[in-house]
Amino acid sequence: MPTRDMTASAIEMVPATMAAGPAWAVWRARLVNCVTKCADQLAAQAAYEELSRLSDARLEQQGLSRDTLVRTLRV
Repeated sequence: MPTRDMTASAIEMVPATMAAGPAWAVWRARLVNCVTKCADQLAAQAAYEELSRLSDARLEQQGLSRDTLVRTLRV
C-alpha cells in the first residue's frame, strides 16, 4: 500500500540521534501504528464498497453473504 511506503520513508527521515531516544521510539511506534491502522481501514472500506455492489448470488459464489460482509472485512 502506498501509505505504508510513505510511513517507511517518513521514519527514515528522522535523524538517528533523535530516533535513538526512548521518547522518540515510543512516538514513532505510535505513529506507525496509527498510520497502519488508517491504511488497513481504508483498504477494508474500499473492499466493502466494491463487494457491496455485487449481487447476492455473486457474493455467495465467493463464499460471502451480505449479512456478514462487514464482519468478514473487519477481521
